[in-house]
Amino acid sequence: MPQSPVCRSTAVFLITTAFALLGCGLSARAGVTPLPTDADISGGGATWNVRNNQGTSNGLPLGGNGSSSPGLGISDATLTTTSQGDAFDSGVIVWVNDEVFIAPPPAQITPVSYAAGPVQMSGLQVSVDYYAVQTDPILRTQAVFTNPSNFPITATITLTTNVGSDSSTQVIATSSGDTAFTTADHWIITDDGSTTGGDPTNTHVLANGNTGLLVETGLTVFNSAATNGVLARYSLTVPANSTRRLLFFNELNSSAAEAVTDVARYDNITPDSPLLVGLSGNDREQVVNFQFGVSQFGRLTGSGTVGNGRNPFSVEATATQGVNRGQLVYTDVATRRTVRSVTVNAVGRVGNTVQMSGTARINNGGLLPFNASFQDNGASGDIFRLQVGGVINVGPTPLRTGNILITP
Repeated sequence: MPQSPVCRSTAVFLITTAFALLGCGLSARAGVTPLPTDADISGGGATWNVRNNQGTSNGLPLGGNGSSSPGLGISDATLTTTSQGDAFDSGVIVWVNDEVFIAPPPAQITPVSYAAGPVQMSGLQVSVDYYAVQTDPILRTQAVFTNPSNFPITATITLTTNVGSDSSTQVIATSSGDTAFTTADHWIITDDGSTTGGDPTNTHVLANGNTGLLVETGLTVFNSAATNGVLARYSLTVPANSTRRLLFFNELNSSAAEAVTDVARYDNITPDSPLLVGLSGNDREQVVNFQFGVSQFGRLTGSGTVGNGRNPFSVEATATQGVNRGQLVYTDVATRRTVRSVTVNAVGRVGNTVQMSGTARINNGGLLPFNASFQDNGASGDIFRLQVGGVINVGPTPLRTGNILITP
């Protein structure tokens, strides 16, 4: 039967109002569910399937069924170099006080990244960004929390992943050296137990040190074929009118042995690491579960006398990660040449070696580029190397007396 003009007008009004509300970006709590935005991002030999329907049937991280309601997450991931898929059965999902993050339209999508938000959750403006690292099969997840109020806000942030290995899931290793997953661990490796093929090995990196933010960990999440997975809860306090960030890394490997070897890369992350592409110095300072800067790269202090053939020389050094945060003085006793740094442009740490670079003067001459490295071998035997403008090339030479200390 044809509709009356009044009915048609009412229908048009309702449809128009619904689209207007969607355009305002209202959250699901207001009764409007943003339309899902799907994308696949790739890099480093892996593809990550980003979907906006990864919420649970009960709206909670535990107890419900996965992929049953709006919510941003990774539905699956594939290690393309070996064609190993089924890494996830819905994962890398961020919850704020047990409310799932839902990506509002429009998301900022590139072939390598997916950025969504902000959305207001528990008084915070929350954004979630996924980035496919281009050098290795690693997904970096960045959760950003901005507090626009004049008082601090504390919230429980939960990360959940249901791993594709289902009931065959095994814990291969944790950062504490056992297979018990606790709040003392800052990474965990799981697999399906297959030594050849099977699902990819999953590495979840939750911090690069025990920062005290983790308040709960678990191996049970929502149901998706099984409830096996990784759950991590953080207690996060965001000061008034401030922003804080949590970083998470998920790495895929073809075998458990490979994963155990590769996980060491997260212990010392330098500012120029491919893991940190796109993060400014200010962004890094806002990250609370990873430490960058002095405490991460080490503080270099000390002095000593070094023997280089017949020409002994003395060296003094202080340095911290950052620009113009250090000093190098090298004095050749025999030739009476002194190299003194003018600027220190870069400081980085690889294992127990700190590297410095910048510009220096030889006596009162002009500016020349210099590169130096210090290897801390304990109370004695430290190794020093210096090259200035291609003219002076000292080392590697052990200290005879003195000590160069690299401290956390």
